Amino acid sequence: MKLKIAVLTVAAALLGVTAAFATPPAGKGKPATTPASTNAAKPTVMVVMHGTITAYTAANGTTNGSVTVNVTSSNYFAKALRGSNTFVVSSSTNVVGTPTATHKVTIKWRASKAPTTSAPSGAVKQLIDQGASS
Repeated sequence: MKLKIAVLTVAAALLGVTAAFATPPAGKGKPATTPASTNAAKPTVMVVMHGTITAYTAANGTTNGSVTVNVTSSNYFAKALRGSNTFVVSSSTNVVGTPTATHKVTIKWRASKAPTTSAPSGAVKQLIDQGASS
């Protein structure tokens, strides 16, 4: 009986020591995370649209250019933008190919997760010219 009490006492003491090491003292350990610090409060998605270029002006240094596209298809997040739209093209926009009127094009940018109802206020992220339509 005395042996059982001794074993239980040692086990309880070890559990108390383990619990003391499990939680760090205040101000120590990993910082607390909040949705604002992890950016979980503002999830973003890639908006992708396909269409035909009707007009294109290249960006020149710090002066932004523009591209007007007749959008024929898009992913879910830009379905309200089908039709003719004008987008800003900056020097930081990744332009692939040589955008020319009547060429097929894909346009991409990041936006909030809610469906987009207007063109982005800033420049598009990527403009991919896919050549003349066949």
